[in-house]
Amino acid sequence: MLFRMRIGIIDLGTNSVRFAIYEIKGQGGLRQSLYREKIMLRPGQAVFTTGLLTSGSATKILKAFRHFASVARKYKVWNLGAYATSALREAANSDRLVQKVARETGIEIKIISGQREAELIALGILQHEPSLSGRHLLVDIGGGSTELSFCLGRKALKSLSLDLGAQRLAQMFLKPEHMQPGVQRDRALKKMRRHIQKKLAPLKRDQKRFGPRRVVGSSGTLKALARILTPPLGPRSLKRPRFSQKQLSELVEELQLKPQSQYGQIRGLELKRRDLILPGAVLLEEILLQLKISKVETTEFSLREGLLIERINQELQS
Repeated sequence: MLFRMRIGIIDLGTNSVRFAIYEIKGQGGLRQSLYREKIMLRPGQAVFTTGLLTSGSATKILKAFRHFASVARKYKVWNLGAYATSALREAANSDRLVQKVARETGIEIKIISGQREAELIALGILQHEPSLSGRHLLVDIGGGSTELSFCLGRKALKSLSLDLGAQRLAQMFLKPEHMQPGVQRDRALKKMRRHIQKKLAPLKRDQKRFGPRRVVGSSGTLKALARILTPPLGPRSLKRPRFSQKQLSELVEELQLKPQSQYGQIRGLELKRRDLILPGAVLLEEILLQLKISKVETTEFSLREGLLIERINQELQS
């Protein structure tokens, strides 16, 4: 009998929620993408300073999940997995939201650990990037956390998660009074850098042990930086766009000297990421400087692909 099913994956991150539906055919797991949607909900707004999801964020999440349940019924998806990361991991009131979503939509949200998130991101990238070789570091900068995997070719040697993310850093260090360049912004950025450097310090042992030569970056922050730093060159530019640490440092300097209201003038920068691009860029710059890596390339694959592979394997083995 021909193996065939439809799988839905919901990835509830700190900045956005993504929903994708795939049709899987054959014992080899041949897949076809049927539906994709991304909503910038910002569920992590205020979580990293208050420890709580706001009522507004909870309402938006519930509304999105009602919509996803409706779409899943339309596409006849019976295998639906929903996963949440940093924002719900840290919010003290996330259990209440998870219960309400399950009660009203029938969708059960699983909150995964940072370590598990890092392992799944590595799985998703390494399975879909057959040309990766040598020693490299996978970096996924999210809103609330950053997942890292030291790799040799297509094998992850060590995966870990750090409580560093673009939205977390913005909430902790960049207040409204820091939107304009000047002394206050400079002080806030110096304080933010010291915080990042302290968190990254233990990685120096891993740098000596694994010796990565380049970064392969995934998800919103890395792809946003690639759009800014790599010129549009047609179809070839879609395959792992790359930039250097020098280019990134020049962008950080430019961002520091501009009012946030002028960030819209920067080619390739989406307005919805205007408040997150500076902390995200500084975080990536510090990772490159601390680990002495000068090259960055980006990939389209990340957590969602790892989750899909895991669910397909579970179904094939059952």
